[in-house]
Amino acid sequence: MATCYSYSELAGLLGVKAPLLMLDRLEVMPDSAEARGRKMVSNNEFMFAGHFPGQPVMPGVLQVAAMAQASKALLLQLAPQESGTAVLVAVEKVKFRKPVLPGMVLEIAVQSSGRDEQGRYKFQV
Repeated sequence: MATCYSYSELAGLLGVKAPLLMLDRLEVMPDSAEARGRKMVSNNEFMFAGHFPGQPVMPGVLQVAAMAQASKALLLQLAPQESGTAVLVAVEKVKFRKPVLPGMVLEIAVQSSGRDEQGRYKFQV
């Protein structure tokens, strides 16, 4: 059964507050080990003040933060016992296919791909 999280619910679940919470909404589907999140990228985002003046673009590192937040929320549904220990340890093969601009909706889809040989959880985004 899917669980839908609002912005305020995600803030509580993930322990991340504005302005660094990069998801407005997230649907977690533990039965299929996947999650889908959204961020409405407004013209008023804090990041656009300096990245880049006159040509605002959402920084890639904040897009990665959105991916990590969606992955952590999925992990907390799949393995709640990991709630105190879940941290991002690696990012592999990230490609930014097009810039994320004000007015766009950033959509994140996450799929759990199990654990690696060291027991760490892995996700495909």
